[in-house]
Amino acid sequence: MALFKISDSKGKAESLNPRDADLLERDVHELISRNIEIFFPGLAFIANKQYLEGKQLDTLAFHRDDKVPVIIEYKLDKDRHVLSQAAGYRQKLKRCGGDLVNLFRDKLGESFPEQMAFDQTEIYIVAKHFSRDQQDEIAEIAAPTPRLFSYIWYQQGIFSLEEITPNPSLSGTTKRERRDRGLTVDSYNIEQFGMDRTVRAIYQKLDDGIRSLDHRVKEGTVRKNFVGYRATGPYFCTIKPKQKFVNIQVRISGNFPEFRTIAATKIPDEQGTMTHKFKVERDDQIDDALSAVRIALENSL
Repeated sequence: MALFKISDSKGKAESLNPRDADLLERDVHELISRNIEIFFPGLAFIANKQYLEGKQLDTLAFHRDDKVPVIIEYKLDKDRHVLSQAAGYRQKLKRCGGDLVNLFRDKLGESFPEQMAFDQTEIYIVAKHFSRDQQDEIAEIAAPTPRLFSYIWYQQGIFSLEEITPNPSLSGTTKRERRDRGLTVDSYNIEQFGMDRTVRAIYQKLDDGIRSLDHRVKEGTVRKNFVGYRATGPYFCTIKPKQKFVNIQVRISGNFPEFRTIAATKIPDEQGTMTHKFKVERDDQIDDALSAVRIALENSL
């Protein structure tokens, strides 16, 4: 949407131009955190760059009305990992929020609640743009659903912040159901990975096994480079099919268990939300692979 500034009493209009070339993520971060009660009425600022389990939370706040913590995550533009990242932060706060009680108490004073509901932490994601997939998928993340805010910073010193409302009617629908309803779907499909016949059979057994682990596990979502599996939250497992084998990535808290037929390697934190990866190329590895995936699923619930 184009915006215009009326510059004088005669109604002369001036086009507002977005500030892009020199804009940094920290600029957006600093602006919002310094004016948090202006942009988000009801929020109280707690801290910037707060460490939790080795990760930095961009802004930590408190919702005075809902009496819950709020994490605000800033992105300069689209980021395909931001939803799973946000859900991961919520899990961290749920596990380790007790370590921050004194920080909240010091900042809130008499406003500090009798009980801090870290398991109900709200997530706000502020970015210039969100992809269509992100807007569709947001409704599938366990409540409280992250809130998406799109911003434009104009050269004339004007800043707009608009909440993006996801379409809840898409939650839980499969691609076939969405296609039948006339909705846009991804063009990706399992054939794009070029698996040979043996590996395709292994993949099918893995796919069937993962979806049978729990009734809450949704149909695998085929992306450009992987197939992602989620239950009530973000992906707990991804499969990256190759011609002669499949790579599986899982998100597991703590150390990866020992299995007879598979051995996992640790994934660096900066490479995404999954923690471990391993290869499956034979039928006798499937049971151990599904056992590892089950642990990741249980960690995600």
